[in-house]
Amino acid sequence: MSWRDELRPASFRGVAFETRGHELGGGRRLARHEYPQRDEPYLEDMGKKAREYKVQAFVIGPDYRAARDALLEALEQSGPGELVHPFFGRRSVVAGEFGLKESTEEGGMATFSLVFTEAGKLAEPDVDIDLPAELLASQETAFDEVANDFAESFDVSGLPAWSLDDIEAAINDFLSLDAFKAVANEVSGFVSRVADLVMRPVDFANSVIGLVRRLTDVSSILSTPYMPVRAWRTQSVQAETTTRGVVAKQQAAVNMLFHRAALVQETATLQATDGPTALETRQQVEAARQLVLEHFDTHDVTPGLPRPAPALAAALKALQVNTLVYLRRQSAALPQVYALQLLEATPAVVLAYDLYQNLRADEIVRRNAVRHPGFVPAGVPLEVTSQ
Repeated sequence: MSWRDELRPASFRGVAFETRGHELGGGRRLARHEYPQRDEPYLEDMGKKAREYKVQAFVIGPDYRAARDALLEALEQSGPGELVHPFFGRRSVVAGEFGLKESTEEGGMATFSLVFTEAGKLAEPDVDIDLPAELLASQETAFDEVANDFAESFDVSGLPAWSLDDIEAAINDFLSLDAFKAVANEVSGFVSRVADLVMRPVDFANSVIGLVRRLTDVSSILSTPYMPVRAWRTQSVQAETTTRGVVAKQQAAVNMLFHRAALVQETATLQATDGPTALETRQQVEAARQLVLEHFDTHDVTPGLPRPAPALAAALKALQVNTLVYLRRQSAALPQVYALQLLEATPAVVLAYDLYQNLRADEIVRRNAVRHPGFVPAGVPLEVTSQ
């Protein structure tokens, strides 16, 4: 088969035309750098140039004007179109400048000088959300809204001294939890100022949040029951305005402040890369996810609790969603734990090499509380990771 037999009928956007010849332009995009006192330039390769097809085309015949007008319309449309090139076949191109020539000497014919550039594809950069940053931002917003919501509901002005003692007792109930033992010095400083802080709700809320944010384990706070429904909630409106009723409201506000601050801080502890809250396996991530869901659900559905303001409700929902997305991403990158039982005692370093082809003996010893790294016991279930 000769080259003539392989030529394809030319067309653009389905409009046929004849050709006399073509030119192809291409190559590499080079950035030339020339420096003072240097005889040799440096050429930086910036990638392949877009191919440019120059085609000498024509339409001919008694009704050539209809074919001419159809080709003009196709050339002036925006966006890429399909060019059937006689030599290169089908190409996605964009029509650029063109020239049209007609003369009385060549009647019944229109000649075109066409320039097509390969269209390529719009390759946009992949967008990867910075999940840790998103989660951190939602935590900051949630903390701010927790403080704002508390400040709107807490007011001890005009209450007698005994009522302030009752409110401080509610505060001390939380400060005596195991969670705060790790920040005993900060708690001592807070307690010395609490009588003054309760008169300034915003400062009080921010001080409580500041304490909670220093904690790496808030489980003892979140396991403390929310303040139960008090009698004043089921009594008359007048009863709610009594001193006892007002004190109960403030105690409930304090209870909710500690709980909400801990709820937000729990999501922050999940981002730890070391320490007791670091997530190292998919099973740990799943357990953490279940706890997050349980604690948010308890906050949302426990009857009789004061409902959050709309801004706080939105902030907590955004925090919950970002936390769950973050945990899903973490789970995909972490190994899975499975059980293994040895037939005979084996040194941890040998077992690590058999499992992982590296020296992760310390991980095996730590995960299974092995007494001596030289003797990983046989006949007992061991936890090892998948990678």
